[in-house]
Amino acid sequence: MKKKFLFIVFMMLALTASASVKIGDFYYELNAETQTAELVAKRGKYWFYKEVVIPSSVTYEGIDYNVTSIANAAFEECYMTSVTISEGVTKIGNGAFVGCSRLTSVTIPNSVKTIGNSAFYRCSALPSIIIPDGVMTIGEEAFDGCTELTSVSLGSGLTSIGKWAFHAVGITSITFPQSLRVISTRAFEGCQGLTEVVIPDGVTTIGWRAFGNCQNLTTVTVGKGIETMDAGTFEASDNIRNVALHCNDFIEKDHTMYEGIGNVFESVGIFVLDEGLTRLGASAFSGCYVYSLTIPSSVTSIGSDAFYYSFSLADIYCYAEQVPETASNAFNVSNYTEATLHVPANAVDAYKSAEGWQNFGNIVALTDDDPKPTAFSAMEYAPTTYNKAIYDLQGHQLAQPKKGLNIIKMSDGTTKKVVIK
Repeated sequence: MKKKFLFIVFMMLALTASASVKIGDFYYELNAETQTAELVAKRGKYWFYKEVVIPSSVTYEGIDYNVTSIANAAFEECYMTSVTISEGVTKIGNGAFVGCSRLTSVTIPNSVKTIGNSAFYRCSALPSIIIPDGVMTIGEEAFDGCTELTSVSLGSGLTSIGKWAFHAVGITSITFPQSLRVISTRAFEGCQGLTEVVIPDGVTTIGWRAFGNCQNLTTVTVGKGIETMDAGTFEASDNIRNVALHCNDFIEKDHTMYEGIGNVFESVGIFVLDEGLTRLGASAFSGCYVYSLTIPSSVTSIGSDAFYYSFSLADIYCYAEQVPETASNAFNVSNYTEATLHVPANAVDAYKSAEGWQNFGNIVALTDDDPKPTAFSAMEYAPTTYNKAIYDLQGHQLAQPKKGLNIIKMSDGTTKKVVIK
């Protein structure tokens, strides 16, 4: 009897605390304890409404409820053209507006903290979105499939952008706030309109192919805070030519040949490093197509295999007056013997006699016109050939060079023979 009584009390409390009711044009789930409401918006007559306004509060049986969230899939595939969310809503649920293909206007209040996964997925007519300062996280695929989205404004409180969040949207530029910490896997993959990306100092993590296949992207600046930047972050963004790296801690780390800058920016031509950098870590530019690299005066050492398998080297501008302590194999399996090394005038002789440097094809004094650390040079670089594939003597393609004779096929169709000891 006691168990039965407790069960009845429990059921009554549950019904009192939460109930789904229709108020006006929408359905809400009400919480009597907190006097809050979640808009669940199950299909009803509002299904074909053109303009939707989500209120800040609703009244039911004389009690006022603050509307604090929009439920998952609340307006899935609805035919509205505009949505205005009133102040007070803090969460837009997963798939809340998924497939609203006629939606052209969305107003999000500053009270919103979270935009859920696929919240606006396939809203293919949406031309612009302003993310207010209150939003902290944008979920996975939040705006994926928004093919007409050409303008995105990110608020100053944003800390995380989820996987595929802006995949293949039509933006031509994006400004990231200093509050941002994480740009996840494929977040901006396929954004063909992007030409420049500046990663602020606050960002610590950039995921795989976060900016992959952005074919018109040419210039990238990476801030100081990077701790993790996946190999392939810019994979298939083949037209990146200028990279300014301020992430000294990342560059100074020792990497394997598959983890360094060369794997993050495989096809990049010009790199500019930041003053304050003290070391190029092991495999820092391994496998990279770099043909112009500016090394600041603060560098004192260069690790093993730093330029392993770099066959596109044309010019290295090294501002260090003291020859950096350099691993004997730093330039192994590269074309540095055909490249020009630019160094301070008073250090030319020292570099010409230093192990690891003396075999450069040409060593000359720096001039005022040469590129400087932390800034891109105004000079134009002619297209440079780079290694596209490597083969053994039997014609089998290799993932990496092996001991003995290797055949390197260059981008201009020519080949080179390289011996690995």
